Amino acid sequence: MFRRPVGKEFIAAAAVGFVTVALAGGCGTSPAPPSSTRPSAAPSTSASSVAPVPTTASAAPSPTGATPTVASTTRVVSYRTVYGWAWPGPMSADTSVRHTQTVPPVPELVGISFGEHPVSVGRPYERMSFTFTHAFPSSDFGYSDTLLSVATGTVIPKPSDGRPRTGWLGVSFTVAQAHTASGASSILSQPPRLVGGQRIVSYVQAGDFEGGVNYGILVAWPISRSTPKIPVRVVEIETVSPSGQHHYTIAFDVDTTNHG
Repeated sequence: MFRRPVGKEFIAAAAVGFVTVALAGGCGTSPAPPSSTRPSAAPSTSASSVAPVPTTASAAPSPTGATPTVASTTRVVSYRTVYGWAWPGPMSADTSVRHTQTVPPVPELVGISFGEHPVSVGRPYERMSFTFTHAFPSSDFGYSDTLLSVATGTVIPKPSDGRPRTGWLGVSFTVAQAHTASGASSILSQPPRLVGGQRIVSYVQAGDFEGGVNYGILVAWPISRSTPKIPVRVVEIETVSPSGQHHYTIAFDVDTTNHG
């Protein structure tokens, strides 16, 4: 289970041809709806339904950024912001989003995606999304300098693309797994480990153990000598595929404006 960072250590306890990249991770198509800009908001618990969007994944970006773009055959059931733009660092507001589920079945991670959203209205951001089957798992998240492997307790080295100053956005999903009943990986689609975004550099799995799936998202500071409080937003999206299968995506948006 996720524990808030203590000092500089952090234990992160953490589709498919399914939902299009435009929805789950984005690819510079249409950005997601803007959320509340409260500086340190606690997660919202109310969901807001969104009508189906009859567009394709290759549609041009929306001039207002008001509606996510999805494939014409994918229906959006709900789209809600559970953590408004804020800094999820030590001593920050609560960064836990809780869901109550009936298990089995346990939500399985089936897809990971990355997208850049250089929006013309509102703040630009990059998005790392995790898509599950069955239901939304509970989640915890926060910044830390160190990411530990859940299985071994050892420090996970930071992947590097040459940028000198980076930190982890640790993500923990509880009542979730990233493997099937046979023990094989349940992930059907994911980007390369080094995604090379302006702010999101890479990501790595930190654990898939005893009902928890853990990831670290490596975030680069815009100025190498600075330690900025880069805001994050968390969005939950439920969709239905053409075959009637529900997918539950948790998207982590990282602000890409030039913080000093």
